[in-house]
Amino acid sequence: MLYFEVIILIITSIVKQKRNDERYNIYIDNNFTFSADIEDIIKYDIKEGVKLDQNSLDFLIENCEGTKAYNYCLKLLGRRDYTETELRRKLEQKYYSNKTIEKVLEKLKIYDIINDDRYIKKYINNSQRFKKHGKKKILFNLGNKGIPGEMLQMINIDENTEYENAYNLALKKLNLVKEKPDRIERICRYLISKGYEYGLVKRVLNEILSNSESDDI
Repeated sequence: MLYFEVIILIITSIVKQKRNDERYNIYIDNNFTFSADIEDIIKYDIKEGVKLDQNSLDFLIENCEGTKAYNYCLKLLGRRDYTETELRRKLEQKYYSNKTIEKVLEKLKIYDIINDDRYIKKYINNSQRFKKHGKKKILFNLGNKGIPGEMLQMINIDENTEYENAYNLALKKLNLVKEKPDRIERICRYLISKGYEYGLVKRVLNEILSNSESDDI
């Protein structure tokens, strides 16, 4: 019969961090082992003299890491909105384990703190309203933010708003370049750079031309 010796580990000291008075460094057998938020100190009854086996220690480390990662995400989200993929990238840059990352992201979704569908709607609204971006640029930017291709294919951009934005941008650009011999080409390149498709740009320019006297444009 085989016998396995259970190694007993002892929490020898708990020291408050100098830069964050809500986090503590936990020392096992006088060696720094992990850090924990005050909420985890209380929740898991972490205190000096507590004896642990390796499984219990691994459990504490994993859950305390999860709390730290979760609070890090909340801090980021307090500044601006993020997609799920953007947060995953941020957590990966902090070298959190894949298991911790997935647990944290799932928790954020369960509590409806992050929601890619909601993010998409808000991003489209802001892009059209403030930045006056066209459909191609909006979809390109959302793709860079990690929105999956299948979700991008289902996105509907309001065509009337897009046309109105492109038309108004073209008029403003015309006022800036109306003395230039290549003004039409300049307006065309400008609208395309803003993410408008060539077909829409052509329609906008045709309408401007039809509504203007040839001498004015």
